[in-house]
Amino acid sequence: MPHTEALETEQKSVTYVVPDKRIDGGLICKNVNFSVDHGLWSGANFAILDVSNRDALSSKRVAVGNFGANCNISSIYGVDMGVDWDLLRATFEMDRFKIGTGLSYSTGIKWQEDVKKLVFLGYGIEYGADGAGFRTPTFDLKIRWW
Repeated sequence: MPHTEALETEQKSVTYVVPDKRIDGGLICKNVNFSVDHGLWSGANFAILDVSNRDALSSKRVAVGNFGANCNISSIYGVDMGVDWDLLRATFEMDRFKIGTGLSYSTGIKWQEDVKKLVFLGYGIEYGADGAGFRTPTFDLKIRWW
């Protein structure tokens, strides 16, 4: 039996929940996790400002100074490794699409059964069960047509 969850912590300034809606985030948000379960799962994230608003139909998010890194390698789930560097980013997501704008220089690879994603210095492509899309440092779009 593998050992799981060695360290996990998340700190957000405010979380507000009303029926069918969740608003969370705040100033100086951070998240760290590490676990060993069929492989290595680790990550860390820091944001000066990170606020999101989610309900059953859509999700909206604004982030300023969002920096993070992850290294996830698993015999079952595949590979997800990268570095996030979003100086300013706003996203809007609904059932069939996700659109984002801002200034992002993320770099990474995600190669799993349900998604394939490759991003280098903000430019990238992805395809998977939740849609297909492209990224540039200032704009990204993902569409789900199935």
